[in-house]
Amino acid sequence: MFVKEGQSRSSHVVTYVYHIDVEQVLSEPHWHTASFPLMTEFQVEKINEWNSPSGVRCVQIEVRNAAFWVKLRFDPAKNLDSRFGEVVAIGSLAEFMESEYFRKEVFNPIASTVFVGPLAGLSYKMKLALLEFVDFQNGGVTAGTYTDQGRWFVSVKIASHNVFNSLRMDQAARVAQVINGDMLTLIKTFASVAEVAGIEGINLVTVIQYKSFLEESASPARDNLALWVPLPTAVRFKNNETTSQQMMNASVILLNDNRIEAVLSSGAR
Repeated sequence: MFVKEGQSRSSHVVTYVYHIDVEQVLSEPHWHTASFPLMTEFQVEKINEWNSPSGVRCVQIEVRNAAFWVKLRFDPAKNLDSRFGEVVAIGSLAEFMESEYFRKEVFNPIASTVFVGPLAGLSYKMKLALLEFVDFQNGGVTAGTYTDQGRWFVSVKIASHNVFNSLRMDQAARVAQVINGDMLTLIKTFASVAEVAGIEGINLVTVIQYKSFLEESASPARDNLALWVPLPTAVRFKNNETTSQQMMNASVILLNDNRIEAVLSSGAR
């Protein structure tokens, strides 16, 4: 995570709240390369003493942004400045990503487990761009053999943020909307990557959330959508030699592990 100093905000929209025992985190082997850090910027909001229900005293530093509220709890017997610097980068996200520390100590160890097979030969800039595309989420970009013929596909996990109103859009319309809204642009982007890496296809996966908006307190239901596009088909689409619907007709689309057909015009209603 990243902290800017000398700024404040008057209001917050908090989505996620985290309580972190910093000493416990630092005691874990390879904690800093298990996954990418939370690649977003925060403001320091409060520093205070916190006591656990069992009476353990900690120094608590609260950092926030529009989406996250993180409460970092430190052992007061340890050097606070040193411990804070181990889990938080002071400055901007851009400065951190341009640093030698990020490339050698964070990116390279993690990227070596992400970009395997044909993807290993991609340039640093292309690898970084791919991870930025999926917000550095764990498992956001992977590569592997996904068919019994042993062909390599690059797999991209698309984060699910929207909840669809099931009263206005049926399942076919939701599938078409997600493909039109999220996947077509990604296919064009990753078609170029696949060509460079020698990948033979593109796999996009996401979750479609939906519920009746008349039931405000209800939790959304979920459909798992997976799309498999052969590379030659994706390249023709990227070069405007085929339509998006023709590409879908030549691809494999799975909804909750069942093969379906997608009519992209369904999402327009």
